[in-house]
Amino acid sequence: NDDIKILLSSWGPPPALKSNNATRATTGANTLKKVDGQFMYDEFAQYWYDVLEYVPFDPDYISIQNEPTYTNTGWTTCQWAATETGDLPGYVTAFDKVYDAI
Repeated sequence: NDDIKILLSSWGPPPALKSNNATRATTGANTLKKVDGQFMYDEFAQYWYDVLEYVPFDPDYISIQNEPTYTNTGWTTCQWAATETGDLPGYVTAFDKVYDAI
């Protein structure tokens, strides 16, 4: 049915882009990794670009992070703040980087 709309969402980025280098949350913040004091926004945008290049369908919508403020030990999450703080990446910044990349 061509009228069905598809939303592609992410539970979290791959371990190489996460602060704990793991798929699932362990303890403390589980968020986007920093390199040289900067969050890896460009690499995150490239990840989304690559995902969209290789999925065998064209989603109508994407959500770069499911439940961006939720964390739970043992769960696949990635915590974001609305705007960047010292500890958390900014969802708006990441969203804009992904938008620009795709």
